[in-house]
Formats: sequence, C-alpha cells, structure tokens
Amino acid sequence: MGGKGVLGDLLRQSQASVDAKQQAKREAAATVQASSPGNPFAAAAPNTALAAAISRGSMSSGNPFGPAPPAPAPAQAVPRRAPPPPPPPPPQADTLPTLIAKLNQLNPSFEPPVRGPSPVYKIILIGSANVGKTNVLRVFTENNFEARSAPTLKPEFAERSVPHPDQSGRVLRLALWDTMGQERYHAVTNTHYRRADGALLVYDVNDPSSFEALPRWLDELSNAAGDSLAMTMVCENKIDLLPEPPAAFRSEAHRQSFVPPTRVRALCEQHGLLLARTSAKCDERAEMWGGQTIYEAMMRLVKAIHAIETEYHKRHGAAAAPSGSGFQINNNLQMMQADREKSKCCGL
Repeated sequence: MGGKGVLGDLLRQSQASVDAKQQAKREAAATVQASSPGNPFAAAAPNTALAAAISRGSMSSGNPFGPAPPAPAPAQAVPRRAPPPPPPPPPQADTLPTLIAKLNQLNPSFEPPVRGPSPVYKIILIGSANVGKTNVLRVFTENNFEARSAPTLKPEFAERSVPHPDQSGRVLRLALWDTMGQERYHAVTNTHYRRADGALLVYDVNDPSSFEALPRWLDELSNAAGDSLAMTMVCENKIDLLPEPPAAFRSEAHRQSFVPPTRVRALCEQHGLLLARTSAKCDERAEMWGGQTIYEAMMRLVKAIHAIETEYHKRHGAAAAPSGSGFQINNNLQMMQADREKSKCCGL
C-alpha cells in the first residue's frame, strides 16, 4: 500500500508540472498577440493624455469632452462678375425719303431721279436660211446653243431685259423676232418688219452667197419698216469656221470660200450700219477670231437704238415720235401682241 501511495504522488506532481508548463505557454502566446500591431483583437494601450484631457473637461463647465473648439471664421462671399452689356442693335437701313433728306443736306441742288416706264424696243433678226439666226437668238436670251437646229418655219418671239444705259437701275425691254430665211416665206416675213426699232442682219462668213443677199434684205427692211427703224447691225456669224490665226488660209480657194472683210466694211460704211463678228457656237471664245460675244454685239445695237430714239424724243417730243418708237410703250406693246396673235391664227 505504501508503494502505491508514493506512485500516485509522483503522478500527480508530474501532471501538475505539465499543466504549469502549458499555462505558461498560453500566457506567453497571449502576450505576443497583444503586442502585435496587425492583430485586430489586441487591446489598445491606454491613452493617458486623452484620459487627462477628459478628466479636466469633466471638471470644468460640465462638458465631459472639454470646451468646444472655436467656430471657424465665415468665408467671405466672392463678388459675382457683372454680365457683359448686350450688343448694340444693328443699324437700320435708311428709307428712300431719309436718304433723299441726307443728300439734300449735303447737296441742296440734289434732285432724285425720276423712274419712268421701261422703254420697249422691237428688234428683228433677218437673213438667209442656215446662217444661224435662231442660235444667235437662243444664245442671247437663253445662253443655249443647239448644234442641229431645225429650220425656222414660223416667226419665233423672245423677250429679254437689259440694263439701262444711264445706270439708274431701270431696264430696257427687248422684243426679239426670229424670222424665216427661205425665199417662199418672204411675204410673211415682211409683215413682221413693221414698227421695228432695230434689225440684226445675219450672214454666214463661210457662205458668200448669204453675204451677197444682204442688199436685198436691206431693201425689204427699208420698205417694210419705214421711219421706225433706228439702227441696223450686220452680224458676221460662224467666225469659228475661220482659220486660226485668221491669216492662215490653206490655199487661195480656201480664202475665196470666206467673205473678204474689206467687202463687209465697205457695205456697212455705204449704208451706215454697225458691224459685229460673232460665233453662236463658240460665243465665249469669239475674240480668238477677232470677234465679240453675242451679248456684247446686241448691247451695242441696243445702245445705238436708245441713243437715236432719245435724241429724236428730245427734238420732236413723244407725240411726234415715229410709229413703233420705243417711247410709245403702250402702243408698241399692243401692236406686238397683235402681231403675235396674227401669227398664231394664221398658222405661221
């Protein structure tokens, strides 16, 4: 029995020693964890300064957290930038009475221009067949050229307004008639010569026979138009068929196929006619052959007609103007309208 008691005591002492060692290990591990900064469960070290401040605050003014910090100074308000002033209104356009008043102040002798009715001039295109009268008219009124134009079988009418020569803003109105060139239609064509203010006598520079017929056309025009005719222009058309440069003829026969310029100038000087050299096909390049555009040629004719009519009007007055004068506007328009109606009813 004594041996068993001694053995039991030894076992209990050994177990107590093991328990003490384990308890020491646990305490050491706990100490290490508490001192590690990355341990979320470690107890925070007491802040003695904070505790002292809290205790001082609790002892004064009854505020457990101490006196409140001073309030920050109020921020100064930033002044707003004034909006830009609105743009000035656009200047108002002066009315016509205001402009006249200003001009009267600058020049007491100023008189506003009188805008009368626009003169109307009747111009006819005559000449042999196939000389290009229709294309001359189309280029002038529509800026259009047709290489294969059908023969004119009835008079064709067109209108166009051009700037007034006095540059007053007014216009001159042109009533243009394209007539038939075939021999069998001459009797019908003569009826359209009446009350004509001007005429464009067209021939083909590459067809001498069309030039030889000009005196006959002039006689018919003079007999039918009478005193109303103010000016006639000879139009040498198709100059684009001339060699380039004009002196470069291939042979004497080639030269003879064109109308000599000397004969054309002699005819114009003999009858007091204007002369223009045009190309309906190459209108813009007519100057390459010593010519001018159809518009430039027509404006020369219109200005000459207007100058003659104006001078006649100054000398004799509107009442004494010849029949068909551009100054007898209403009468001229009515007669031209009657001519158009007659052409329609007769199937011309």
